[in-house]
Amino acid sequence: MAFVYQPAPGLARAARLALWADALVAAVAVALSLTMDTEALAWGDLAQLFSILQLLTWLGSLGLFLIWFYRANANARAMGAEDLMGSPGLSVAWFFIPIAFLFMPYVVVRDTWKASEAPRDWQGRRASPLIGFWWAALLTATITSFIAARIAAEGEYEALALFVLISNLARVAAGPLGAQVVAGIQGRQISPAHLSETFR
Repeated sequence: MAFVYQPAPGLARAARLALWADALVAAVAVALSLTMDTEALAWGDLAQLFSILQLLTWLGSLGLFLIWFYRANANARAMGAEDLMGSPGLSVAWFFIPIAFLFMPYVVVRDTWKASEAPRDWQGRRASPLIGFWWAALLTATITSFIAARIAAEGEYEALALFVLISNLARVAAGPLGAQVVAGIQGRQISPAHLSETFR
């Protein structure tokens, strides 16, 4: 399948802003969790309203990141990268496939970074360790938030406070790291040298 290069600076900017916004909301949530008692954290009106805001910023940042990532992965292919795993659609789908979501998103983001830097020789390149730090933070935030939801359903409020705090701290880290990953891939894709090599 032939891919057409479509610059996506607007999508990249929106994804970065959404990731920063999610980190900011998570930072406020950390402050709230340190000042509220466990019962208020679970049942208080402020906590419940804020949890809705957190869900919205998380969904927004994830959605914008994945929309941008689909385009970035397709652009890497349009720039001449071959043998990338699957398709741009599958690269996004890995984020939702049970078990595979633990490691495959890291693999496809890493490969997209390398292919954006050197489309004709990406497999011999090394990706930034930034990607590993971002994925570790995001995975920690995701897993601990699922655990917190299970704990809340069982009424274990002392443990709930701990997992909510860990999840929010991980989101505080994941937002800026994810924004840097977006900037790193996007910056490599708009290089005039790459474009001239691709369309020569």
